[in-house]
Parts: sequence; structure tokens; C-alpha cells
Amino acid sequence: ADYGLELLVIPVIRGQSNYRSLFIVPRSADAAENLDALAGKRFAAADPLSNTGWLYPADQLRQRGHDPKTFFSEVVYTGGHDRSVFAVADGHVDGAAVDSVIYEEVTAADPGILKRVQVVHRSQTFGMPPVVVPPGMEPELRARLERAFLSFHESPGGRAALEPLGIDRFILADPAAYDGVRAMSARHRTARHP
Repeated sequence: ADYGLELLVIPVIRGQSNYRSLFIVPRSADAAENLDALAGKRFAAADPLSNTGWLYPADQLRQRGHDPKTFFSEVVYTGGHDRSVFAVADGHVDGAAVDSVIYEEVTAADPGILKRVQVVHRSQTFGMPPVVVPPGMEPELRARLERAFLSFHESPGGRAALEPLGIDRFILADPAAYDGVRAMSARHRTARHP
């Protein structure tokens, strides 16, 4: 919105072209059952600019009439969704909002985490974080970049580069997949600058 960036392609990660925000809490009898029950508790978010880690839970709180800045006793910015999962699993915070793809990666690598953490809320789906280009990019360069991304998975070298990232391939982006994020972002800007 600020720079007029244009969608180019999106990654498909383990067969998925979208992801969700998950609210997670410790797996214990006295754990919060939903976002409202985290009032006055310690909450982890990957980054204040993260859609799934902060924008979505802050939007949910505002829609319930709460101020995200004062709702929790403390918001801990962990620097990564994986770190937020571990912060909940290790009892450092009472809840977190995390990217579903990262959550699946972390729990697949260490299934024991599922004995210490539980999901209490799943958001609607959002388009995967896209590859974007600046407005006014020379059309031939844009077309070359698009072709390169769309065919990356077809070569052995491309597959070898994508595999450690968990990316199957890239596909064309559907702008409508980002309507929910755009709406939340607009509400967030309005809340900051009424």
C-alpha cells in the first residue's frame, strides 16, 4: 500500500498456497481457551509487522473492543514464529499467534511439542507471502522474472535451491487472496491514526 508494490508470484509450500494465523497456548488444564482469556497475560508475537503473528490478533482484539496495546500484560516480540512456539512450549508466555506453516514445520521436526502446546484458534486463510515487484517495472523484465520463478522447480538446480526452503514451486498470485490482509491493514492504520 505504501509503495505500490505489485504481486508477481507466490510460493507453494508443501502443497499449500495459503496459510493461517494460529493462536496457541500451553497444553494444561489452566491454559486460556481463546484470545479473550489471554487478557492480562504474556503474549508472544514474531514481529510487530507480522500478519499472522501480530496484525491478525490485534485486529481480532479491536473488533472485540479491546486495545491491543493494553490487553496483554506484556507482548514479547520473539523475532520468529518458531521462537514463539518454543516460548509457549517452554512456559515463557501464556499464548502466541504463529504462522501455520512454521507451526507445522516445528511440530513435524519435534512432535513432542504437541504434548506441550495446543491450538485454540485458526484464522481464515491468507495468501502466502508473495514475491513482489516495484510499480512501473519494465514489462519485459517483469515477464522474464515471472517465467524464471514459474519454471524454477523444473530444473535440478532449482529444485535443490527450493527444497531447503520447503517450497514446491511458485504460481501466479491471485490478488483476491490478500483482500483480508488489506482490510486488516486499513483498520490498523485507522486505529493508529484516527
